[in-house]
Amino acid sequence: MVGDTHTAFVLLDGYARRKHKCFLAEMNLTRNGQDYRLCFRPTGVDVKSPHQYICKYLTLDARRVEAMGLAARLTDEVARALDDALSPLAALS
Repeated sequence: MVGDTHTAFVLLDGYARRKHKCFLAEMNLTRNGQDYRLCFRPTGVDVKSPHQYICKYLTLDARRVEAMGLAARLTDEVARALDDALSPLAALS
């Protein structure tokens, strides 16, 4: 599954960069192993900006993330979740 999660990370990060001017800073499996906790940050934020450390956390089902990595394809459902969660961050870049 490690390769699958790496592929999922690349897919999620790429989508966030292209569509929302954000990057995936962290992707951690929760203690119960049921979900991945994702942390996104905007790209291009000035270090002197009050938004320097702003981020958005999103939780996705671990099976969905691993299946997405195995298929090497971002699902429409995950893309919609990213669109909803990351739209406010794109305005800060």
